[in-house]
Amino acid sequence: MTATPGLDGLEREEEGARRDAATPWPDPLPLEAGVPPAYPLDALPPVLAKQVADVARVTQVPTDLPGAIALGVVAPCAARRAVVALGDGPTPTHVEPLCLYVAPVSPSGTRKSAALGDMLAPFYAREAVMQREAEPEVRAAAERRRLAEARLDALRKAQARTDDPADRERLCAEAEALARDLPPVPALPRLVVDDRTPEALALDLAEQEGSVLLASAEGADLFAVAAGRHVRDGGDQASIYLHAYDGERIDVRRITREAVRVEDPALSIIITPQPIVLERLREHPELHHRGLVPRFALVVAPDLAGTRRYDPDAAPDLRIRAAYAAALERLLALPRAADRASTPRLRLAGDTLELWRSYADRVERDLADGGPLAAIREWASKQAGRVARIAGGLHLVATVASGRPWAEAVRPETVASAVRLGEYLEAHALVAYDVMRADPRLRHARQILRWLRRTGASRVTERDALGTLTHGPERTAEATHEACVLLVAHDWLRPEPPPPRRRPGRPESPAYRVHPAVADGIAEVAV
Repeated sequence: MTATPGLDGLEREEEGARRDAATPWPDPLPLEAGVPPAYPLDALPPVLAKQVADVARVTQVPTDLPGAIALGVVAPCAARRAVVALGDGPTPTHVEPLCLYVAPVSPSGTRKSAALGDMLAPFYAREAVMQREAEPEVRAAAERRRLAEARLDALRKAQARTDDPADRERLCAEAEALARDLPPVPALPRLVVDDRTPEALALDLAEQEGSVLLASAEGADLFAVAAGRHVRDGGDQASIYLHAYDGERIDVRRITREAVRVEDPALSIIITPQPIVLERLREHPELHHRGLVPRFALVVAPDLAGTRRYDPDAAPDLRIRAAYAAALERLLALPRAADRASTPRLRLAGDTLELWRSYADRVERDLADGGPLAAIREWASKQAGRVARIAGGLHLVATVASGRPWAEAVRPETVASAVRLGEYLEAHALVAYDVMRADPRLRHARQILRWLRRTGASRVTERDALGTLTHGPERTAEATHEACVLLVAHDWLRPEPPPPRRRPGRPESPAYRVHPAVADGIAEVAV
């Protein structure tokens, strides 16, 4: 732009702003990763789909939230009760356990705790019954143990007091025999755990036949612990989570604790972290590169805040809830195998295997440099196996959980549904990783842009924009200014000429005109 002769700096700025105002707006450059697809509810078996829809209706959450949780709920019901074997011949090419790690991401205040509670209600009810039935025997076993330990202690004292070598030998032999046969004390059965250190989690897995569900409405604690919150040297503690996902043996020994060994672990995890948890994972790249974050099926649920309306008649459909609880009960009633070799296999073969192979090959091609999944290569490398696990869980829900006989062969339509869910998870993973990698300036610009679209404002000041940012140490006037500069560079905003200074004091907040497409509600901005 050529400056007009005879104008000072302020006048030139005002003249430039006036000329910009007369210039047509170009199409703005995108700031968002894109809007991920809606949850494919019809890919779920009817008993799951109806529960997900009912929870979404009652709690007024997007279907994505209970839909993602549903995949995580099926996993601990199926884990250690079956595995998925891929291959046409008598020997499969490989076997996948049925546990899953699921993380639907949702901001605070989006009723995710209510949705999680509704989806897990049958687990908590069943666990209460199991503990009530087991408690008398556990108490009796604990008393037998205490009596045996008291007898052992008495033998030790008697052996120490006697001077007769024959008595010493007899008492020692009696103590050794008693020590070999100390009565074990079984742990109370547990289906769901919450806040756990990795060592405590390993103990839970050892006590619960290798399978348990870790469920939390948050998620920050899990990643903080995995990153080494409780370790003096700051080293990460991700190994137990990695081994428990893949079914690899866990062998934990600490100086102050007894050794814990789990031969065939199958941990499932459901967490519903806030977006800030993903953003802070940038501070712990080791959790990504070691493979903990890539093991999670990530879903970025839309935020419905501002659109919800109180409905006094929004009661759960009791028939749907009862059918869902009965389906989970049937799965939980399946026996757990004693070891990996005796675990029943669900087989992907023939046309079913071809469907999965075609999907796996497409994902592999997309990992190449420049491909759609190249930016999330570590995550996508685990996607084909994740889809096989989902197919196994859907198969058990469609058969055993629905009252049909056990069937070894997974049907092609079940794999097709799992593939649809896999494609949905791919799109959401791209958005989730974009959240992880976004710098604060870009994140603030997105928040301002979402607010502008929601309000339809045609003009905004930096003071207004500051009020749209999430409270925290990064919420400053300087950060707001940098975000507005970024929005100007991407043609979402245009600066207005500053008003003339009529009196001393603090100048007015810089103001900007908003792209007409935003004010008119035309520009799509991802939630």
